[in-house]
Amino acid sequence: MPGERVAETRTLTPGQRARFVLLRAGAAVLALALLAPAALGATNILAVTVPGCPDLDAAAARYPGAERVSFPSSEFPAPVQAVFVPAEGAARGAVLVVTGQSPGLRPDGTDMVAVMRGGGYHVLLYTPRGCLSGASSLGPLEARGAGDALAYLSARAGQARIATYGFSQGGAAALMAAALYPQVSAAVAEGNYAHLANLMRESAQPLGLLRGLWLFGADAAYRLRTGLPLDALDTLQAMRAIAPRPVLLVYGSAEGSLPEGRMLAAAGEGHAELLLVPGAGHGNYLTVDPDGYSAALLGFLDRALAAPA
Repeated sequence: MPGERVAETRTLTPGQRARFVLLRAGAAVLALALLAPAALGATNILAVTVPGCPDLDAAAARYPGAERVSFPSSEFPAPVQAVFVPAEGAARGAVLVVTGQSPGLRPDGTDMVAVMRGGGYHVLLYTPRGCLSGASSLGPLEARGAGDALAYLSARAGQARIATYGFSQGGAAALMAAALYPQVSAAVAEGNYAHLANLMRESAQPLGLLRGLWLFGADAAYRLRTGLPLDALDTLQAMRAIAPRPVLLVYGSAEGSLPEGRMLAAAGEGHAELLLVPGAGHGNYLTVDPDGYSAALLGFLDRALAAPA
């Protein structure tokens, strides 16, 4: 018909079709090569931010006189569930276990709460923030949430001075909480990172040009889970803010994160002690040296939490 155009069809030759398929396959492979590092970085962060929720009923049953308690949350509508463990004998102070995945217990089954309780310290364990929000921040948000637990423990322990305490990511949170809250008199941190984002940047070096994509995926996943950038995982800054209050940093001589501990000790020069447990790895300090480590920990708490003369 006049004015109408007839669409032209073009048939590809076998050679053209083959080249077209190869181009599409190459583009797909390139896209996967670029996306895979980012996906791996994101997967790594998503895995480590899954919270571990302890059995507080079982914790309460372990210690004589322990009580199941709760206190109001300034962040969540429901109260925070906790366990108050009274000191054995006259109380010398109080310790807030800033929650990691297993408050007070180590992967090897050793029990730090029993050590502190036996040394004359009240101890408060509470539900990890991640169990209320659905994600662990590996330190910074847990530190902010520690304020509610500190308010409860301060009221419950009377005039007793308080130390924060934590292992691994809980150690990072214990340092950050001490930096945030001036009512904390001292902090004990075991086996934690110094600046996790920097550590991840160094570990991604073997990826070469793809390193940036891996870090992009990790940072994006962390922001999605927590609303914070990876650079928030910084205990070096916390160490400087805690000064001049005393800090005990604990690492095994065979622990992979020992270089991080040395960095933290340098940042806290003048108010931080670095305790090396010979032969220990990540978390088995009490198993390797039960008497020595117990004495060192309780000695630090006795000095740090003693009432001013």
